[in-house]
Amino acid sequence: MAPVRMWALLLLVLAALSAVSPLTAAASSPETGAKIIVGPTPIPEGEANGEHDITLMNQYLAVTFGISTSPPWGVPRGFIVDAAPVENGEILQDTLAQFSFLANGWGRWPKIDLESIEYGSNETGVWLREVGYWETLKVEITFYLPSDKPYLVITAEVTNTGDKALENLVQGFAMSLERGWTFSPGFGTGKHYKPTPLAELGIPEDAKWVVGYHKDYTIGLIAPYYTHLSTSTSWVDPLTIATIQPGETRVYTAKLVFLPEPNSCAVAAEAAGETGTVAGTVAAGGEPVAPAYIVAFLSTGKPFCWGYSEKPEYTIALPSGSYALQAWAEGYGPSSKHSVTVEVGAEARVDFTDLKPSGKLILHIRDADTGRPLDAAVLPEGGEKPPLMFLGSRIFYTLPEKQGEAIVELAPGVYNITVNHAGGFLAKPVVLTNVEVKPGETIEKTVEVKILVDPNQYGYYCADLHHHSDIADGRTPPPYLVVAQSAAGLDFAFVSDHDSVANQAEIAKWAETRGMPFIPSIEVSPGWGHFNPYPVTRTINKDTPESLIEDAWEAGALVIRVNHPFRGGYWESWLDDKLPGIYNPFYTNVEINGRWDKTDNQTVTLLWKMWSNNIRYYLTAGSDTHDIWSGFTTGSPRVCAYLGRTATVEAFAMAERHGHTFITYGPMVFMYPLPGSTIAPEDGKIVLELDLWAVNGLKKLVVVANGKPVKQIQFNGEQHRELALELPAEEVLATPGQPWVQVIVYDTAGKLAMTNPVWIDTTVKSLAMPETVETTTVTVTTTLVKTDTVTHTATVTQPVTKTATTTVTTTETSTITSEKIVEKKVTVGGGAATAAPALILGVVIGAAIAYLMVRRAS
Repeated sequence: MAPVRMWALLLLVLAALSAVSPLTAAASSPETGAKIIVGPTPIPEGEANGEHDITLMNQYLAVTFGISTSPPWGVPRGFIVDAAPVENGEILQDTLAQFSFLANGWGRWPKIDLESIEYGSNETGVWLREVGYWETLKVEITFYLPSDKPYLVITAEVTNTGDKALENLVQGFAMSLERGWTFSPGFGTGKHYKPTPLAELGIPEDAKWVVGYHKDYTIGLIAPYYTHLSTSTSWVDPLTIATIQPGETRVYTAKLVFLPEPNSCAVAAEAAGETGTVAGTVAAGGEPVAPAYIVAFLSTGKPFCWGYSEKPEYTIALPSGSYALQAWAEGYGPSSKHSVTVEVGAEARVDFTDLKPSGKLILHIRDADTGRPLDAAVLPEGGEKPPLMFLGSRIFYTLPEKQGEAIVELAPGVYNITVNHAGGFLAKPVVLTNVEVKPGETIEKTVEVKILVDPNQYGYYCADLHHHSDIADGRTPPPYLVVAQSAAGLDFAFVSDHDSVANQAEIAKWAETRGMPFIPSIEVSPGWGHFNPYPVTRTINKDTPESLIEDAWEAGALVIRVNHPFRGGYWESWLDDKLPGIYNPFYTNVEINGRWDKTDNQTVTLLWKMWSNNIRYYLTAGSDTHDIWSGFTTGSPRVCAYLGRTATVEAFAMAERHGHTFITYGPMVFMYPLPGSTIAPEDGKIVLELDLWAVNGLKKLVVVANGKPVKQIQFNGEQHRELALELPAEEVLATPGQPWVQVIVYDTAGKLAMTNPVWIDTTVKSLAMPETVETTTVTVTTTLVKTDTVTHTATVTQPVTKTATTTVTTTETSTITSEKIVEKKVTVGGGAATAAPALILGVVIGAAIAYLMVRRAS
């Protein structure tokens, strides 16, 4: 580390000798061509548009630091927000959403002192230096751009200025892509969020690099310190775990390599230093093939890197070692693999002669009962999967412009093809077995999907209330967002991009082609928590909890959802006392996010405690899908809301706001009285009427009362079951606090559904409940604070006939107010930033019960 340290110190000396005042005139190195530009970024489609933003640029690359412009996701100003290769003097399209340094994992960045930023030039290039702080850590980062190299050199010096050791810090550089995909050698492209040692992921010990790529670029991050990986398809963080003693300094170095072509082997070669080469030709049936991609596989069978050639003749550089090489090209199945040993300074030769044209599968997907066309996801299993995402998908979808029609191009081979429309929710996936795809041939098939349950017949409508399009780290274009949500069997289309509403209009148009009402939302994404207010059609202030939530109401929101509360979310920041300002309790729902994990257990545990204290936030859910081609996760989990016959955006929002919903990963729970209702015991009993569906087969039902299981029923795998549950009222009412009951249902695949609570109150009176429904338009007044109000128009259901014991919260009347929100504020403590001790205690006491009861696999 000594040479690195000396280099960093040299840069600091250069900074002192040639410093210019921060945020002033540009500097350049005329002899070399490297330069600094102050002002809006010159990078096409870049986000940095502020007068004080700073760009470092040479003949190979350009990077822009957000000084006036805030990066996304709460990343502090001062880090990179735009970057692109430069080719023949032209800056290519923006590739990066952000590049930053993590002081202790995602969301814990050093806050950059913008006034201390220095930049300048010397004989060999240009540089920028900045200082940031996180807790007792001082982080000094230097970015140096040589004039004649295709990379940016980065050095971060991290010093513990406190008097206590900081243990197990998760540190390193973090890179999020604006477009394209990530790739890690030996791991490939995929999701693995928890920082994990490289060996456990199949990454070679000496492969200290990762890349982002698309057809027109590669950005390689070479990180010698890198021991742990955290990644998804659109972001990659090469990290390490460090304990830093008082007064100790750690130095992290990295290179950010830019290429105007998809060539990860060039990054591997730069990282290795010493390499050999492999050369040869690529052909199919005697005809040359270009452009071509030469993929090097490890002995594990996992891809290590790929080289690129615009011509049929190729040459790639590789670190020394043994590989299996394979040629790929668009429109072709891959070649056979050839073993090769690469030695430093030597050239090996491999010719590929047997690429084969792809075959095509055309599917017509129909409802088995009605014959209507259905959108679906098509998942082939078998053959060889392309290691480069743009060469062929692992998942295909029906065409946006032609519902129910899918065109699937596959390498020659034998496949099992799964056609999934609402699989596990409303229907079983259809599997076509032993489908042989031959070179250049087309197969055409009709697939019929049997719909087993229709929630609309019960008055329920479903939506995935956390879904991204292709903005920031999203990878799903608007037409395919709608197709994926239709394929999932959802009734509403929904989008929530990070701090952007740019795609809402286009998504609304595509939703019309499927007859789906469109719910416009936005994922407001400060570093201390994410929120999905809806319906909203503009961006939201995110400076503090107070300003964010107030602005969301003023923007017209009927619902404000707290996303992933304990995964970098609002509740985590609240309980850790990390909020910028006071805690604001004026939201309505809290989210179960994506695949169930321990953070969802934490969410449910705290909600149970809140419910028992009569704090009425309701459960919501969303898949948080970013890339529909990395896995068919759209709609899992989803929210199903009781709307009667009124399938409007406003009706859905009001149903969710008042808890007339259940969330599900598969089973359907149609319950009477409605979730969110208040009922009284009848003859000493609490009666719940249930109509249950699970296309995978029902396994178990659990009734939770006041945070404890009070009844369990085992099933025998039947898909449908109707039953009436009678609970002893004295058992439910015995617990201090507000009594409530909740139903959780599991299917045989371990998937769960969970209702919102039914409140128990011995003082309520009888009134009408809906047996049939009519619609009416009413005025909804949302009370914010004291005299501030916002008025909306909403369509809701009105009851006709059938008497039951319940309260008015099951339906809407002429005016709906948010008095319950004021009650929350009083109960929690008037918006204090510190959690009530009883609530914190509830997290601890309820954790074991929650884990046993709500884990996905029973």
